[in-house]
Amino acid sequence: MRLSARADVSGASEGYELTLGYGYPMQLAGMTVTPSLAVSYLSDKLADYYYGTLSDEEARGVSRYRPGGAVVPGVALGLAKPLGERWLLSAEASYRRLPDRITDSPLVDSDSSHVGFRLGVSWLFD
Repeated sequence: MRLSARADVSGASEGYELTLGYGYPMQLAGMTVTPSLAVSYLSDKLADYYYGTLSDEEARGVSRYRPGGAVVPGVALGLAKPLGERWLLSAEASYRRLPDRITDSPLVDSDSSHVGFRLGVSWLFD
């Protein structure tokens, strides 16, 4: 179980994101495989900043759009494989489905979703 809170420390949006997730690690062929589900809440200020229109865009003729707060569900599949005694190779593929209130924005493709990939190598300390 994972709960995270992120805030815009730069103050640009003055918004935040809360995420609740659950993953279940399983051992398979010498590696750890972790399927997970998550749901995130984007505050109205954060969603408006990233997916809404700015006043200077509206002055150029773009329709005013403010999506407000939004709930974004997601799934991921993580893999971790030890490489020797101290090295760890990790990878993750994730998918987040953007809700209509975000995809209705004139700044977003109507079929938008977020697909992400992460690959890393870590050195393990004692």
